[in-house]
Amino acid sequence: MQHIPFRQLLVTLIFLGTLSFGYSQNIETEDVVYLKDGSVLKGQIHTYEQGQSLRLHLHNGQELTLLDSEIEKIVQKEKRKLIRRDPLAAGKIYHSFSFSGNVGSNLFDDTDWGIGIEHVTGYWLTSKVGVGIGGGIVQYSSDFSWRVAPLYLDVKLKSPGKSPFYVGMDAGIGFPLKNDNVNIIGSEVGERIRFGLGKIWTLGSATNISAEFSYLHQRASFESRTWNWWSEDLLTRNILFKRYQLRFGFLF
Repeated sequence: MQHIPFRQLLVTLIFLGTLSFGYSQNIETEDVVYLKDGSVLKGQIHTYEQGQSLRLHLHNGQELTLLDSEIEKIVQKEKRKLIRRDPLAAGKIYHSFSFSGNVGSNLFDDTDWGIGIEHVTGYWLTSKVGVGIGGGIVQYSSDFSWRVAPLYLDVKLKSPGKSPFYVGMDAGIGFPLKNDNVNIIGSEVGERIRFGLGKIWTLGSATNISAEFSYLHQRASFESRTWNWWSEDLLTRNILFKRYQLRFGFLF
């Protein structure tokens, strides 16, 4: 099994998480009125009666009435404006980028903690159901550096109405990572299942943040190198991680 360096995976994931924030362009028109005295006025034409008068709304909110005899020419231009799309609407693609802390017992029944960073790209099938593909890097131990790169199907179920709460779940596999610092030289994939309850806060019209409490089940097999006085041995540990997670992230 080929192993990808931990740092390379981490940098790649952060890059993917910040690659696009879902901006789109909204094209508006701008009317430019050139007067015979050399003045130039910009805004939106409200009404125009050729040979009579023109009513123009300026960008500062002021409204002017101009005689047709004062006008040299009128030019209409396209004005492009960047707008932020709504990542929580039905039929929209969304991205979820989250950081997590996990706590639970390790192989030796001692309480242990870890950290993770994950990214999901998904699609809202309806206004309440989102489905996506996720991946990331999760470290399950502060002392032993057991690291797993998961790949999973992610599902989000939003509450009815305008409630900010949602149910988050995923199922997939995890690829244990090689770690020369603690002599982990091989590994085998294992299953992953997560279930949690979260809440979304919308800050203004562009930013959505989330917090989620979840339970995570991850099985993994690590092969490490050990030494005795006369030889080198290989030790295989089959570990079932049962962890509680607190996840914070962004939806865009």
